[in-house]
Amino acid sequence: MTLKQALHFLLLSVLSLFLMSAGKADARTMKAIEKNMEHMKKPEKNLKKLAISKLYLTPKFYKDVVILQKAAAKLVKIKHPDKEFNDLSDELVEYLGKLSAAIKKKDSKKANEFWKDVKSICSDCHGAYKD
Repeated sequence: MTLKQALHFLLLSVLSLFLMSAGKADARTMKAIEKNMEHMKKPEKNLKKLAISKLYLTPKFYKDVVILQKAAAKLVKIKHPDKEFNDLSDELVEYLGKLSAAIKKKDSKKANEFWKDVKSICSDCHGAYKD
């Protein structure tokens, strides 16, 4: 191996290490995400139970949606280094807002649709980041 090839190999190795770390959150970011996920567990569990019975227009369902909205808004502020995480966080806030509006309008059909969208966004994010 020539000196030029060795330097080229070394440069590629360093570049690949840099690219592997791109998009990964630091410990502080991960701690903030985990903290928000903890705040989301109980209302999310309650919402799943109520959604099974299609009780979207109840005060309890609305209350838990509001709790999720607040936690999701905090996720947006975290600004994860990975664009996909930020996009999913923005989308979650958007669809929780739509869900909340549908509940206020007493539109059970729309609330059902938006609830499915919210669950899908959560699944996409947890699928990509493996909890």
